[in-house]
Amino acid sequence: MVLLKQRKAQKKDKNMVSIAMSFLNNDNGPVGVGAFDFKIKSGGKTYDVFPQGNNFGDEFKPNEKLEGKAYFELPTSVKKGTLVYAPMDKELASWSIVIPEAK
Repeated sequence: MVLLKQRKAQKKDKNMVSIAMSFLNNDNGPVGVGAFDFKIKSGGKTYDVFPQGNNFGDEFKPNEKLEGKAYFELPTSVKKGTLVYAPMDKELASWSIVIPEAK
């Protein structure tokens, strides 16, 4: 599950986008995942997670859930893009996203 929210960032030409995520470990052993495993690609540029955000990250056991948010500071011109799961810079999955209007 992915839920996108946006609010005005402190910088005039930027918005802070939070993406709520929920994971279920279907593996046989513990799995680790965190916000820094994700990137947003838009308009030929790649945006990393905002490091000062309250980003999620943890290891969780089989059949357990992990929920949290990833924060991105994006230019106000970014209206859509691709959320990419790329642990250790290896792209494993991607989702098309639309950035909502800032509140």
